[in-house]
Amino acid sequence: MSNLEDRFEEAYSLYQRKHYKESFEKYFLLAEEGHESCQSFVGWMYFSGEGVQRDLNKAKYWYEKAAKSGDSESLFYLGKIDYINEDYQEAFEKFSKSALNSYSPAIYRLGRLYQLGYGVSKNDKKAFDFFLKASNKGHLFARKQLAIYEMKGYRNFVNRFTGFFNYIYLFVIAIKLGSSDLDEKTLT
Repeated sequence: MSNLEDRFEEAYSLYQRKHYKESFEKYFLLAEEGHESCQSFVGWMYFSGEGVQRDLNKAKYWYEKAAKSGDSESLFYLGKIDYINEDYQEAFEKFSKSALNSYSPAIYRLGRLYQLGYGVSKNDKKAFDFFLKASNKGHLFARKQLAIYEMKGYRNFVNRFTGFFNYIYLFVIAIKLGSSDLDEKTLT
């Protein structure tokens, strides 16, 4: 193993053992050396507040460094930061770039923007289509939104029953994942 691999493994091992502060310090050094995956992870640690005080400006800085190479996850989190800051048009642009690489959370978020009319004109058809794409990639919250659309009779009356059963099924999955709440804010 190379020195770089050893250092990365040490940072990863510390994180897995929930030694977040020490892990952050190791990842930070690797990120400063230009390692893109570490830059993205340092962005995540600043975004989530693991091992370091939550700081969206610092998270944005590190995500921007990692996104220069087109990293879909970093682009997505840049969009989430824009969304938190209520800059929905910028969020739309970042989610769109991330979705080009088939990143399902970004596809889902595009659906939410269309559903809510944030940064774009409200459009249930486009929202439904994005939820369907993300759902086909296994995105749980996209499946929830599809179930809600179906319960409201979006495609046809018969789908109301399908939507209800899908929603109950997703509730069971959420319980198995450790939450009885299907709200994305509590599971992400």
